[in-house]
Amino acid sequence: MLNGKQGKPLFPAFLIKECFRLIKEGSLSDDEIAKLLQKHWKIAAISKAEADSKKGSSKDAADGA
Repeated sequence: MLNGKQGKPLFPAFLIKECFRLIKEGSLSDDEIAKLLQKHWKIAAISKAEADSKKGSSKDAADGA
């Protein structure tokens, strides 16, 4: 939740850009930005095979397979 609004899941590039914007504006403290990152930044370790299979299934889904 940012500025009282519930948001959608954030992509990493957007989250990083938004953090830089918040730092530049000074609208949130470092602790508040850290909490924002903890809440929205999800990291999962996957193998190369899992990553490759995800790429294939995303392409298949886009192709309507």
